[in-house]
Amino acid sequence: KENRELESLSHIVAELQRLQTHGILEEELEEVRSEYLRFIDTQQRHSAQLDPSYFTDCAMDAFYEDLLLLDFDKATALKRNIAENLTLERVHSMLDAYAPIPNSHVCLALPLAANADRIHQGELEAAWTSGIESAHTPPTRTPSPPLAPVELPAGTVDMETETCPHTGAETLTFSNGIRVTLYPMEDAPDHIRMKAMAKGGHACLSEPDSNAAVLANAWLAWAGIGGCRRQTLEKLLNGKEVSLERQIGATKRSIKGQCKMEELDEFLGLLHLLFSYKEEDEELFYFVQQRTAEFRKDLHRSPSRLFQYAVQALNSSGSPIMQELRTSDILGCRYENVQELAHAAFSRAADFHFTFSGDFDPDLIKPLLAEYLGKLPTRDESQRWAALSEEPQFPTHITTQSLEAGIDAKARLQISFPAPKDFEHRSLVERGLCAQILKKRLLQKLRFEDGVTYSVGVGLQYFLRPLSDYGTMGISLVCAPEDIDAVERSIIEALNELISEGCTESELEEVRQSWLIERARERSYAQKASNALTQYQMNHWDPSDHASVEDWAKELTLADVKQHLAVLLPLDNYTVMRQVPEARTDGA
Repeated sequence: KENRELESLSHIVAELQRLQTHGILEEELEEVRSEYLRFIDTQQRHSAQLDPSYFTDCAMDAFYEDLLLLDFDKATALKRNIAENLTLERVHSMLDAYAPIPNSHVCLALPLAANADRIHQGELEAAWTSGIESAHTPPTRTPSPPLAPVELPAGTVDMETETCPHTGAETLTFSNGIRVTLYPMEDAPDHIRMKAMAKGGHACLSEPDSNAAVLANAWLAWAGIGGCRRQTLEKLLNGKEVSLERQIGATKRSIKGQCKMEELDEFLGLLHLLFSYKEEDEELFYFVQQRTAEFRKDLHRSPSRLFQYAVQALNSSGSPIMQELRTSDILGCRYENVQELAHAAFSRAADFHFTFSGDFDPDLIKPLLAEYLGKLPTRDESQRWAALSEEPQFPTHITTQSLEAGIDAKARLQISFPAPKDFEHRSLVERGLCAQILKKRLLQKLRFEDGVTYSVGVGLQYFLRPLSDYGTMGISLVCAPEDIDAVERSIIEALNELISEGCTESELEEVRQSWLIERARERSYAQKASNALTQYQMNHWDPSDHASVEDWAKELTLADVKQHLAVLLPLDNYTVMRQVPEARTDGA
């Protein structure tokens, strides 16, 4: 549109020519070097927590296959050595060798609409020449805007503490109403994980606020914190392993982040700014708005996303809560409204319950938490996010829909059942095990009896928990288009058989042991431990359940499984969504 392709091409050519002529700056190399070293440190840290079979499974696909990937430490040391010793001279010699501007090939993908503006050869050459000629000046760095100062009021903060005898977690309640749960883990990596959640999201608002809140979520992802955009903030942190992000979901708002113990002061400063500073970036808003609108217009080019939205619409009887915004909804949002919704979503910290987990001494971090979180101002806006505007409803009978999308020779199938409206903790644990039993049975039947080699997914999902009792039990599968009818029949036959006869003792025991092993692994992951504690808080589960979950799995019987499956899989009430390739008219 309006020759933006040519303008972009000219800028790209100018930057390539500038790189080849003048090279890069020392600070640019150092930024990339520190980011890469931080990445391989994280990779190595995570590798210590993975099962050795992980490396065996991925060895054949690895880029460093010839560098003995199975010796992960050796490969990491090699990459570290390369990064630490990379010089400006080496970079410049590689630019000379691999980015020769005079010997480049350009391909532009243009729209095929009948009225599309054509770009002529002369215009293309002019844009190319313009880029070359504008690259005579050396590269410069624009100074980054400063981070907003953290202003902490003087005085002390009152704090009450309570220790849970079941989890060992300690909960702090500050005088401003903010609650913080501390969960130290001795065998965790040297990172502190933080997660905070509050009820209320964009589905709790009426239009147009709901639309503005959805766009506000996208804007906040780019806007960063404290007046610094995300990329600028990463540069200001200068290689520190500090991350912090927020999200406005359908029925809850969440914040998550991590840092090292020695970086906690900076991390909490950013967290304080997240609540106290009102972001202002109108230019970025229009960029995000246009980008989001363009993405929605191109949705038809992604068959998998079209299929996902069609399933959501079918299973919620067309509820607006479960729908994606239309392009007109996005373009109709005003900056002032989006900015206000973004600020309101995270302006009252007392709405959130914070959880910190990882390798730390609680007594060392309490004073910092009191200083940064205990001194946050409070605002009474919680009622704005109090209730859902409309409850989605699952259909009450067998419903089948088909969708033609894409040209790939594959079909998608999703069979969904209404999830029981029961959030009792033990029931959820047992149903999760039953879902795994169902997946195991379907894999065996479809792969070995029908010869289907595609993967099968089975998931029990409560979309809007905990504010709503709506959820689904879904079976998803990808197969060849010509097999979709037979696959659907096989699934229904397998469900009938499993409901009437139940599972076998070996199926139950295998799923149980796999679940217990995964549960034991989760205890050593600070992030998963934080997620688990957050679920307890959001669902008001009894903390004493923490020590009982494994017992519930061990006590699950064949009769229990059969009873759960009968409730989870009502064969007189389910939906079927099928997606097949578009019909071709060109003879292909």
